[in-house]
Amino acid sequence: MIVADKTESSQPQDKPPKTGIAEIIGPPRTKLTRIRDKAIRAVVESNLHSDTPPEILLRGYLALSKRPPEALLDPSTIMSTLTISDCFTYLNQLSVRRQQVDSAAVISSVAAQLRQNPSLLSSSILMRLNRLASMWLRRNTAADPDSATISKYLETALLIVGASPTRQFSGTKNSSQKHLIALVRYALAVGASYGGILDIHTLLALVTQSERQLHIDFNADRSEDHVLADALDRFSQRIFAEVQATAERGDTTSLSRLTQQLLDTRYWKSITLARLDDLRELRAQYSYDVQELLARMSSRDQPTDAPFVFHADPAVSQTTLQLAVALLRAWDARTEGPLSAEAFQTLQSVLRDFFGLRLRGTQGETVTFNPRTHETADGRVCQGTAQLIRPFVEFTDNDISHVIVKGLVACGKEG
Repeated sequence: MIVADKTESSQPQDKPPKTGIAEIIGPPRTKLTRIRDKAIRAVVESNLHSDTPPEILLRGYLALSKRPPEALLDPSTIMSTLTISDCFTYLNQLSVRRQQVDSAAVISSVAAQLRQNPSLLSSSILMRLNRLASMWLRRNTAADPDSATISKYLETALLIVGASPTRQFSGTKNSSQKHLIALVRYALAVGASYGGILDIHTLLALVTQSERQLHIDFNADRSEDHVLADALDRFSQRIFAEVQATAERGDTTSLSRLTQQLLDTRYWKSITLARLDDLRELRAQYSYDVQELLARMSSRDQPTDAPFVFHADPAVSQTTLQLAVALLRAWDARTEGPLSAEAFQTLQSVLRDFFGLRLRGTQGETVTFNPRTHETADGRVCQGTAQLIRPFVEFTDNDISHVIVKGLVACGKEG
């Protein structure tokens, strides 16, 4: 439990009553009690002026159940003023909107105290953190928690899990350990519901630490916990949408960091390898740097080299271009009869297996226009979606793909 101030068991009758605000409300970082007595409240209220030290001033406002000025609601002042227990007790007054949805400063001060002294962590603190997350998830507040509050909550959960000794979780779980495991689940649910892009890395680190420190098996636990399963599923969708968006942006630094974090988890490792393989199937859409990164991080074996090594840029290699044109002509004639269809299938297999050439896309499908792989008959750049008229030809050499002939598209209504 948090260390509280010592209560006075006895007091000489001839000792004068307390008259100073600091003496009445107690020094910083001791248990704070709300003041009900009208005379004592008047003494405290008369001392709430600018000359009073900020720690004493903040304690005075809280003891009187008054809203402190925003200048006092910063993490450093809260940390130096209140115990962790009192941070939760007075959470409404310490929140800007008094709704516990903008509590970043309070949660930051809690984290700072725990970082400074990990022994302060108790079941009571874990229960209060869990209760706060539960309130957000049940929508028991007038507004959703703001992004800063969510980020600080997730960072605090990661700090607590990371500081937990592994040996404490090797047998039957006690109440504190159960509350700690519940904190992980609440953090995942909160992050999946409210977290932003920047919180993805914190959540992935939390999952990794939970697997290592707390021995949590998310694959097994999700079958018995629908809230956890829902959080993991929604978070997975966000993660892999971000992986694809990062690949499309050509941001290899962010893509490498995000992918490596996924591969470090037991829960997402196999899923990530499968998704990387899916991205590599579409690698011609991405920059060469992204293609190389996908090749390094994917589980797929490196393909054998094609019999002919094209040292020149494939876009100007006459041999490669002629083969691509022959493939497209066979594709165009495939509907002229059974012999034409058979000839196309044979040529397509040979060029794919021995020359690294293949068609990508299905005629008539709706695609998102990508200038690396698509073109229009009149040279326009489509805005948004387009209809594929002719597939594009992709050439793969040493696991790097090049678009030899772009796919022909017709712009959609918005384009």
